[in-house]
Amino acid sequence: MAQQNIIIGTQDAKAGDTLFSAFTKTEANFTDLYDNLGSNNTVYIRAEADLPNKTATTWVMNPDVPYKLASSFTTSLQAIPAAGASLRGDNLGSHILSFSGSGSMFKGTDVDFYINNITIDPGIANTGFEFNDTAGGVRRFISENVQVLNCAVWGKFTDMLLSQVSNCSGENAAQGVQFFGTSGVVWSIDRLALTSSSATFKAIDMGTATAPVIELDDLFVNAPAGAFGLSGLANSGNVPVGRRGRVSGCEFIGGMTDLQNLVVNDDVRWFFNDNSPTADTFPDSLISFRGNATETIIGVVNTPVLVAGTWIDQGSSLFSTTSAGRVTSLSERPLKAPVTISAGLISSGGGGIAVTVYLAKNGVVDVASGIDISISGSLAETLTIPWQITFAENDYVEVFVENNSNTTNIIVDHAILRVL
Repeated sequence: MAQQNIIIGTQDAKAGDTLFSAFTKTEANFTDLYDNLGSNNTVYIRAEADLPNKTATTWVMNPDVPYKLASSFTTSLQAIPAAGASLRGDNLGSHILSFSGSGSMFKGTDVDFYINNITIDPGIANTGFEFNDTAGGVRRFISENVQVLNCAVWGKFTDMLLSQVSNCSGENAAQGVQFFGTSGVVWSIDRLALTSSSATFKAIDMGTATAPVIELDDLFVNAPAGAFGLSGLANSGNVPVGRRGRVSGCEFIGGMTDLQNLVVNDDVRWFFNDNSPTADTFPDSLISFRGNATETIIGVVNTPVLVAGTWIDQGSSLFSTTSAGRVTSLSERPLKAPVTISAGLISSGGGGIAVTVYLAKNGVVDVASGIDISISGSLAETLTIPWQITFAENDYVEVFVENNSNTTNIIVDHAILRVL
């Protein structure tokens, strides 16, 4: 509807609309305005008096209504978001919403909630956000450009479909972000800066919770000795079988310890990259021996057999090894990696013989990997085999050798098997 203008006439001249006509137009204009805005138009809050649905201890956000902080103020009332409610500000430096009550400043059960572009002060004894999804894997919490000034806990999230924190901060936090439950789906934290003076601080505390998607990127954490950056279960216990948690681009400073119970390159469901001081995940293995006198027994000509010798593990990550020369992948996901063999061989009988050295996968010789060499009983002849393998979990590689001339035994004097 087009706006209906009210004819007011001129002063002292009774040429304008009658009261009935003027207010008929006014009512029509207001009706049209509210119809166009709908029931979920932005509600501005400037003081505690503006908060809707107040009780003695809480204020309840209406469903699907966007609220905007338009002035700084303090309230003792806990915010209870209804489904689809949201809260935002103009920018982080404009206004501050402070909480003087007790418990959690924002607390939601089985609701989606979005908060952005705002500064809040829960108080050092209180929790900033506490959200719980009782069905598990259904509801979402999204926080973007949110500054939390003081808190006992930045946020507690239980079994949420999505717990997303992006470009946020927590200043003077006794504890950081905590996860609970085994039905959560996505934990996504990107560009979160946390500072704490507490020696018991944990920036990201996974406890015994699990989630198939864990993305921790570009965290900056400053805390003293005794504090931890990332705390969870040993042996990748927070990550389901076949999944992988990612920690990338994080900085842990101030004397704190970066990891609690997690071990880079031992926890196969975690991938660490470009963090400081945390080492990078680097799947590799190196085993070798030198000065070996044990003969590899040749029973049949042109028949590959496992090289005999006592191998020493020179360092392995995400692989296990045996002294018999087996290197096994521990990765639950496919891993494509180069494999290199270097070996020096001697004929135990003293005469010259032709031999072939192979890489074997899961006990089966890869014929295409074979390298031929002629050896004698004097100095060891050395060869190198560069190869590549795609490992599934528990796939293993070994070195095999065959005598192509006769059944004379072979001595592999020295050897290196490297997966990198």
